Amino acid sequence: MLLQTLMITTALAAAPHDGLMTEATTADRVAYVQSLMPDLNRHASSRYIILSDSDRELITEAQNTLEETRRQYDRWCRAVDVKAPRPDQRLISIVFHDRESFLEFAKQTEVDNAPTHHIEGYFSPRYEWLGLFNPADADDLSRADDRLAEAWAEVDRAAEQGADPQAVAKARQQLADAGAELQEAERARRAAVIIHEAVHQLVHVSTAFPGRHRWPVWLHEAIAVSFETDNRRRPFGPDRTDARRRAAFETYLEAEELLPLKELVATESLQYDEGKRTNIIYCQSAALLSWMHLKRRAELSNLLQTVGTTGKDGQVISAPKRMAELLGPLDQFERRWLNDEHR
Repeated sequence: MLLQTLMITTALAAAPHDGLMTEATTADRVAYVQSLMPDLNRHASSRYIILSDSDRELITEAQNTLEETRRQYDRWCRAVDVKAPRPDQRLISIVFHDRESFLEFAKQTEVDNAPTHHIEGYFSPRYEWLGLFNPADADDLSRADDRLAEAWAEVDRAAEQGADPQAVAKARQQLADAGAELQEAERARRAAVIIHEAVHQLVHVSTAFPGRHRWPVWLHEAIAVSFETDNRRRPFGPDRTDARRRAAFETYLEAEELLPLKELVATESLQYDEGKRTNIIYCQSAALLSWMHLKRRAELSNLLQTVGTTGKDGQVISAPKRMAELLGPLDQFERRWLNDEHR
């Protein structure tokens, strides 16, 4: 499931701890990264710089995914009637081939906020870059690859010991099919992680949403998750529901495991080791955002542009308060929304 991948998305310290100024240029940031990790090579596309120690095929895939995410994000911003101004400089992505290098780098730069072992990607508000590693090195996919290699070895031994040739050929075909499925799972995971974190980056660096730095975490995740897809060759975003993301939401909906809406929209932070609760928040937030995009787009646009800003009374506008003003009492709105989802 795409949503089993957990990402760090909470705001970190306001300023870097290492003396790299918050107003540093892209060139300054690139130089800083390469001073810490000299093995990372620089690769540039039209709107991104990728620093990576991985192979050219993976880097090209990451570049294409990032560029398409930018196009789809801009398309969605136009749909909700906000401007997504072009950043003055290229955005930075750091792509590691293995997890240990990824964790070592994050520990050096994020210090106490460094991602834990189960995290596959993160966006750093501190430095405005995103970091990730090839998910083929993740525990579950790595174990699957090991089991596949062991199965191939067993079939080869059986063939050497005179096993029935037809049975051997059938087993080899099954293993080849399993290998192709594993490669597809790795590709889909990479796409989901890159797109998710790239959307966090785009929300953060642009000025489309003036209150974004004070948004609750569920709203940030709603946008990022709603863009996740395993097929970047088709339009994707809140208006194009991904089948696997939708299936996860429907599972929680039918099991009556969704959070009460008042609790969801008051969620300010996430505990990333609470896997199921976090996944529910991801799924439910994305489903709510997509539904509002399709059914209440004007209200969604207003919500995104006002939450986190300062109201006429001098107070920060909260998501629960603004939603109630735009949509009516939240318990009544929740019933209408979920009844529509059930239909």
